[in-house]
Amino acid sequence: MSEAITPRWLDRDALARYINAKVNMLSRLVEQGKLPRPSNHLGPRSPRWDIYAVDAAMLKASGFPIPQSTDEAVALACEEITIAARRRKDRPKDARGRIG
Repeated sequence: MSEAITPRWLDRDALARYINAKVNMLSRLVEQGKLPRPSNHLGPRSPRWDIYAVDAAMLKASGFPIPQSTDEAVALACEEITIAARRRKDRPKDARGRIG
């Protein structure tokens, strides 16, 4: 069983595929602040986006809180799990105890 490995640095085409957008939309998304500016560490004609920065920017643009540390990330995940469990518990059940 082999898993596809996503590279850390994405070129324009790979970024467009990753976020399911057209290549010509990338510059507009950068200007709107929905995507980070690319790094030109390979030269000005070879911009690359850090996949982690892209994920964080997309989450921030969607209104999700971005954890600053691992402890914060774990706390947020636990809170989401607890909320989901409460929702399941509060759903009405039929006579046999099944959720209806």
